Amino acid sequence: MINYILLAIFIALQCGDFYTTYTILKTGKGHEANPILATLMAKLDMAGVLAFFKLACILIGVALLQYWYALALLDILYVWVIYNNLKVLRG
Repeated sequence: MINYILLAIFIALQCGDFYTTYTILKTGKGHEANPILATLMAKLDMAGVLAFFKLACILIGVALLQYWYALALLDILYVWVIYNNLKVLRG
């Protein structure tokens, strides 16, 4: 049961990361730190690249469903990512 809860949290965090990252990029308050994503976003649709990456992350989360500790670590990582995104947004 905990695995499904951690996966649900992970999916919600992916949505939060999408929203905060997209808002930062759209408002010009920051830049994409991942050089691969930044390059793809410069050549393709920013929202599309970001959505595709978030979907890939969610699929990885589903693949890790049996490893609760991996999902827990990813949840902690993305809480940190979103926290930092929010700091950027607030200036």
